[in-house]
Amino acid sequence: MNKEIYIALMVSVLAACGGQENANSNQNSENQDQPTTTRLTAEFVRKPSKCELNVPDPDIRIIAHAADGTVNGIYKPDSNGKLDIATPAGASHISYVFINGSEIRLDTRLGQVSGDLGRIEHLDANLDSMCQCESFRLDPAELAADYPYHDLYLQGRKVATTSAIEQTFCKAPGKGYPLVDLWLKPRINNDQAYGALLDINGTQGTVILNQTLFNQPINLGVQLELISDQADISAYSTFANTAQGRLHYMTDSRFSKFYVFPGLHDENFVHAHRDIYFADNLRYGATRRQRVFAPEEEQNIEVAQNEYALQDAVTELQQGFGGNSAINYDFSHIGKDRAVMMMSVWGNDIYWNVLGPLTGTLPDLQMPADIEAILDSKEVIYLDIGSYGYMMPGGFAAWSKAIAEDSRRNDELRQAYFDNYDAEYLEFRL
Repeated sequence: MNKEIYIALMVSVLAACGGQENANSNQNSENQDQPTTTRLTAEFVRKPSKCELNVPDPDIRIIAHAADGTVNGIYKPDSNGKLDIATPAGASHISYVFINGSEIRLDTRLGQVSGDLGRIEHLDANLDSMCQCESFRLDPAELAADYPYHDLYLQGRKVATTSAIEQTFCKAPGKGYPLVDLWLKPRINNDQAYGALLDINGTQGTVILNQTLFNQPINLGVQLELISDQADISAYSTFANTAQGRLHYMTDSRFSKFYVFPGLHDENFVHAHRDIYFADNLRYGATRRQRVFAPEEEQNIEVAQNEYALQDAVTELQQGFGGNSAINYDFSHIGKDRAVMMMSVWGNDIYWNVLGPLTGTLPDLQMPADIEAILDSKEVIYLDIGSYGYMMPGGFAAWSKAIAEDSRRNDELRQAYFDNYDAEYLEFRL
């Protein structure tokens, strides 16, 4: 990773924008102890983009790095995509590399070379032909007549009710179609929102959409009263955490109305986002997610406001210049109960994500010659850097353990560790 070039560009942007210490920065400490296991395990799979199906990926390459970032060893999973090796001697960091045609994706964990990485998934649209897809015709005429002052949303997307809806749904071989989430958003203030889950399995011909889908007490939506001390929140989102993934997802500006459906879903969430453009090529983002336990009560969402402290922390990275290939970083004072430093570069057919403890050293990460050649041929357009966490104790090690455990579930229902998300980042256009 030619981080000197990227960070030099970041520093030049920050210098033009200025920066100041933010008094809202919170002291934060974490336990950075790494797992004591003497083995490194993982499972690598590829997934089609249209259905839930895991295909073992034995072609992933795992790179062990020494403390200075040089290549310490190269490993591959077995034919089932599983990795189970002794902790690489002399290694301090681990990367895994996914190549799919012209696309390359790299993920690096700083300071972690043992323990379980979990099941690591990469999307591969070339596998979409393995999914069983069928076109369905949905007729909303009766629904439009029953609810003339509502807009219909199908899987989070607003659809017209003036004519039949042609929609393709996909499933994994031998499994049923996932439930389809629908909801009706009122156009009139103080009117009721309604949600439904449509089972299309076993249906033939045209599926009639009418009020019988929405007329039970469980279908009633609850409008959230969202309040925040931050006047510059740009958008809110709401959704349900389910075994099928996120359902009844809606996102809009802060001036819109937002609903959850507690009769249909046990776990509902609200997500708030702040966006600030310091320059055409520098954007700051802060996000906060929290679970909605009592939807009838006010939902007070406090989104982080450490934009200047984050700028200062990034600016300090330039102290690593002057012949020292390793750059020290410290994000421990930004935010509260965070766990992860994040740095990613991305562009056309390239994405490299580096994760590590909140304080540490970013080495000059090197790759085998053939991978370096691919990286040299790619154009990096963006660089993101920041920190995030879930307001849970244990720091990076606890986060890594929770991520691994969550990834090995047989459904999409996320564990309680991930209920409260808090993040800030700077995005640079290079």
